[in-house]
Amino acid sequence: MSGGHVRDVLRLLNTWIMEEMSLPLTRETLEQVIRSRRNEIMLPISEDEWQLLRHVKEKKKVSDDHGYQKLIRSRFVFEYRDGGESWFDVNPVLAEARELQ
Repeated sequence: MSGGHVRDVLRLLNTWIMEEMSLPLTRETLEQVIRSRRNEIMLPISEDEWQLLRHVKEKKKVSDDHGYQKLIRSRFVFEYRDGGESWFDVNPVLAEARELQ
């Protein structure tokens, strides 16, 4: 759910631990933490940005357009690299948002 971004892994893990307050950590609490994070990062996304996010989800590409650059800087979209190839995808926390379906 972090998209491989260390800061996001730590944020999710910290929130999960703080919500649970004891071991073992449960899947139910993790799912609630993810939903809460999704709701938090969805707030500033405009309709135009949702359209760009739908395009990224479908095509796995971005252009040099300023809107796409904003999505990358805000970590709504991540760039991935493997074997010398790169592609883009929507932040996994956002992937299940109704606006992307």
